Amino acid sequence: MQSNENKNLMTKAETCEYLNLSDSTIYRLRRDNVFPKPLQLGSRNLRWKRKDIDNWLESISPEQSIPSKHKVKSKRSLN
Repeated sequence: MQSNENKNLMTKAETCEYLNLSDSTIYRLRRDNVFPKPLQLGSRNLRWKRKDIDNWLESISPEQSIPSKHKVKSKRSLN
């Protein structure tokens, strides 16, 4: 059984799915310091607090959304 705290921590894959963003988009947002910092649980184990992600989402206005330089372009749009 998971504790409530563990249910509120999300892996990178869960965070990507929750936000419908790619792995590389999360990386770019983190690199540019516009995304919540994860908790470091060991040398290669990152977790995000769901509350931090939800707060970050609320802080983005509908007009602002995710900065366009962070949006993933489909292969089709590159042609």
